[in-house]
Amino acid sequence: MEQQEINILEYWDVLKRGFRTIVLITFVATSLSIGISLVLPKTYRAEAMLMPLGGTKMGVSAAVAQMGLGGLLGGLTGGSSNSIQIMAILKSRTLAEKIIEKDNLLPVLFSKKWDAEEKKWKGDAPTMEEAVNKLRQDVSFVEDKKDQTILLSAEFRDPNLTADVVNDFIKELALHINQNTFTMAKKNRIFIEGQLERNKMELLSAGKELTSFYSANKVSNAVPTVDVDVAVKKAVDSSADNAGQGDDRLDELQRQLEDVNRQLTDTVVKQVPQQVYLQYLTLRQDLLGKVNVLLTQQYEMAKIEESKEDLTFQVIDWAEVPIKRFKPQRSRIVVTAFVMSGLIAVFFVFFREYIAKLKGSGSRA
Repeated sequence: MEQQEINILEYWDVLKRGFRTIVLITFVATSLSIGISLVLPKTYRAEAMLMPLGGTKMGVSAAVAQMGLGGLLGGLTGGSSNSIQIMAILKSRTLAEKIIEKDNLLPVLFSKKWDAEEKKWKGDAPTMEEAVNKLRQDVSFVEDKKDQTILLSAEFRDPNLTADVVNDFIKELALHINQNTFTMAKKNRIFIEGQLERNKMELLSAGKELTSFYSANKVSNAVPTVDVDVAVKKAVDSSADNAGQGDDRLDELQRQLEDVNRQLTDTVVKQVPQQVYLQYLTLRQDLLGKVNVLLTQQYEMAKIEESKEDLTFQVIDWAEVPIKRFKPQRSRIVVTAFVMSGLIAVFFVFFREYIAKLKGSGSRA
């Protein structure tokens, strides 16, 4: 116990003897840190938050969340399929190139190579590949698997540019999804939409043809026959099964309509009884009307399925122009420099005392 007290007193004496050295080193280092923090350029940070929506396959995480076990398993369940796809698009080279071109980021990313006065490059202009790699260092995309959100952030010296880059990422993401995402449900909806438009045209044509027949002919025994031009008669395309949303009633009606039209093999059928041709026109219009009803039902169902499968997201927070700088964090730099320089100064004092003792013991020997 007495030996321990002696050692503590010795340490204290060493600190007292080296007090000026400790203060000097700490003061110099802290002053330097203050000067450096004032010289460092200001950097601003802007953030935005997205929430992926929709999708029929939400993965294990959705099932776990519905069972109330999300908090128990934490982030081990992984994100939804939509989150994975959105993250992949955000990190893609294609989206980065669009942002670089839209916001003219080349002079910003390579400011040392850009002559702002002459508006030209000092030497060779940087390539797009170099610009993409540089941009990826200044932007980040972080997925919160627990809350199913994605945080977008960017850091630049211009606060307005910082917010613009983040918001442009969101806008280009939405545009890219709308232009390039082509799901099976969307294919099915487009196919049925085309079938529906074609059926509407044929239904209107059938109605006009029936009206024209009534206007031009008087159905009676006096003029029992009529010559029928069937050159433009076409059966409704029966390939709706390719859309993946087949309907037995629709297929049956289309087959009946084809059977009616298939019987007309010549360009002009002569001496067709007026009553028979009238029945044909009426039957054809009736079948087209029924096909139209079923196609309309399938079209509405296809739109519902498309909305479930679509890759969509909701913007929870748009990026706002930052007011306060993100870097340099001067107070943290100064405090860190003060603490570290103080510890280094104490270590130096003890090390100096140790060296002095070694020299003293060597000279006595």
